[in-house]
Amino acid sequence: MLMLSSCSFLYTKPVVIWTNRSELASYAELFNAQQNKVRAVIIYKENPAETLRHAKGSDTPDIVIGAWLNNQKVRSYFMPIDYLFTDRLIDTDSFYPHLLEAGKSGTHQYLLPVSFNLPAVIFAEENQQFIENNYMLTLEQIKTAGAAYNKQNNNDIYTRMGFAPRWKPEFLVLAAQMMDSYFHSSGHDIVWTPQALEDSINYLRSWTQTINTSTVAEEDFKFKYLYTPDSKQVLSGRCLFAYVSSKELFAIPPTENENLDFRWICKDNQIPIEDDMVFMGIHRNSCNLAAAEIFMTWFMQEESQRQMLSRITSMNLEASHFGIAGGFSSIRSVTERIFPIYYTQLLANLPPAQSLMQPQSLPFQWESFKNRVILPYLLQANNTELQTSPALLDTLVSQWATEY
Repeated sequence: MLMLSSCSFLYTKPVVIWTNRSELASYAELFNAQQNKVRAVIIYKENPAETLRHAKGSDTPDIVIGAWLNNQKVRSYFMPIDYLFTDRLIDTDSFYPHLLEAGKSGTHQYLLPVSFNLPAVIFAEENQQFIENNYMLTLEQIKTAGAAYNKQNNNDIYTRMGFAPRWKPEFLVLAAQMMDSYFHSSGHDIVWTPQALEDSINYLRSWTQTINTSTVAEEDFKFKYLYTPDSKQVLSGRCLFAYVSSKELFAIPPTENENLDFRWICKDNQIPIEDDMVFMGIHRNSCNLAAAEIFMTWFMQEESQRQMLSRITSMNLEASHFGIAGGFSSIRSVTERIFPIYYTQLLANLPPAQSLMQPQSLPFQWESFKNRVILPYLLQANNTELQTSPALLDTLVSQWATEY
């Protein structure tokens, strides 16, 4: 636990904040140094959404900041905060609309969006001629460009390969979600749309077979050439694209990104929000509501977030701490006006506000489920050398449910 103090606080009881975002320690120090009304205390919780289930009595926090908060089960631990808008403490118009909507249940606002990340592909600037769109690329455009980039020698061995979906297994999950597999919680279970999942598998297998010959060819190429960081892979000329999250993209050192460009991945001109979007809410049993409101109101101001970014930069932490709480700010003016000062690549390709999809409502167990069920299943199902039985997915789900 990190406790931060100042000279004479008006509220003798500190506002207790649960989070797994290490940046919040720096933000709390900044908050405490700027005023003497409220003292902020940051308590680290590896998965705040899951920990809420076990919090009782005086053990409950005032504020929770983290991912997986915007599903029905976890959202029930928070109080409605519509009054912050009606009292003009926070301006609804300052947020990206779809992100703000994701914190609602019915007509009430329970959570405020804090930060988000977006999927992208990076490529070498010298390969611009392969890229159709100036700002975004669909799965189909990535596949087509990759095919055009492919090159084989006289022995049909690939010396260049544009892109393979399984090079980063997370891309398989992204593709399944973009093709409407719709993973979500239902009671105690995680469910999805079976036909959409099957369609995504068929699409990805066809991609491998028609563009890159086989899974063996993709894996052999990866083993031979793709053992360096993503930026070096595309700059080497061996591959056209590497799939990255925005938090990875903007962590690439300046010495390595000078000749790089990127495109957001989209469907129907809509860019999906990555799974681990960060939200903030006030616990329904907060014992220090007024202090919690002060911190939340301070946090959601443009000037406060400008100072947060400046502080991280002055401490030389920007390589490991992207943006606000690890992502783009949900405050539109911060992302559009302040981020390009610190991340100059955004000057040429800011994510369009109208193109952001409303994020999915995922259960707090999603990371465990994704890593132990969905990723292994998709990797095997996308292997063109194997015939995957649908029963495998049921087996993986049963094992996970037993062990979780």
